[in-house]
Amino acid sequence: MRDIIAVAIGGFVGTTLRFAASKWIPAAHFPWGTLAVNLIGSFCLALITYARGFPLHPRIRLGLATGLIGSFTTFSTFCAEWLSLPSPAAFGYGSLSLIGGLGCAWLGAQIGKGRNA
Repeated sequence: MRDIIAVAIGGFVGTTLRFAASKWIPAAHFPWGTLAVNLIGSFCLALITYARGFPLHPRIRLGLATGLIGSFTTFSTFCAEWLSLPSPAAFGYGSLSLIGGLGCAWLGAQIGKGRNA
């Protein structure tokens, strides 16, 4: 039950942050807000997963990773926005999301492991 509460609290915070980001970074012709939250989420999830110099209680890690970051990032919105873009923009959005997400995750993992990025 405590794990569920940790995920629920993290989920509330993550969803609220994503909603705030969507209002702060409006998507006029390109979904910059969704791209930003997904890149930030990729970095943070890897950082939390590989953080060795900053030990976290497993329940806190669960609340942060599954709850907060899981609700902050959004694959379904990425897909819907990708489908709604014209071909050149969709290609750019997909490429930025994939390459940027992997790059941010790599950077977060390196920092989490305590290595120079």
